[in-house]
Amino acid sequence: MKRQNPYFSARPCPAPVLGYNRHMFYVYLLQSEKDGRYYIGHSDDIRQRIKEHNSGMVKSTRNRRPLNVVGYEEYVSRSEAMWRESEIKKSAHKR
Repeated sequence: MKRQNPYFSARPCPAPVLGYNRHMFYVYLLQSEKDGRYYIGHSDDIRQRIKEHNSGMVKSTRNRRPLNVVGYEEYVSRSEAMWRESEIKKSAHKR
């Protein structure tokens, strides 16, 4: 049974839009099918980054594959995305 995370709503990964040149940054939440634990990260190419996680290219999630996208949030700047990622991680550690 999947646990629900109150910080993210389930949405599919964003599809690239042709002719639209707005560069976005994403904070994403992955859940391991193996142990049910969560991983929070940020990226400007969420589709590529999730492929990297699931192919074992990311050391911190290599042994927890497969990983499913629980949700993501999008931001205009990298600094906003990094700040949000940090805030989520801080609140998770307080529990």
